[in-house]
Amino acid sequence: DREVIERITSRYDMTMHGHLGEQIKVIDDDFAHRFSILGPAPLCIDRIGEVFATGIDRIIVNPVNSGTLQEQRESIERIAAEVIPAFR
Repeated sequence: DREVIERITSRYDMTMHGHLGEQIKVIDDDFAHRFSILGPAPLCIDRIGEVFATGIDRIIVNPVNSGTLQEQRESIERIAAEVIPAFR
């Protein structure tokens, strides 16, 4: 993990924060899945449930800004409709 984080840091471009800049090229799927919550709604629900089971009672949802504005909007709408209701 340290090696990946060092490579991310050395390539990080703040102008591409939240987008698919150079930093994304050093993140493999395993790293992404261990340090973020992403994927289909049922997987996200399971992972968020695991986080809440540790005693954490709040999370920040920040969809990746790599798509068009319409795709970002659709992503937020899916989270609101398919993920958040599981925790009400």
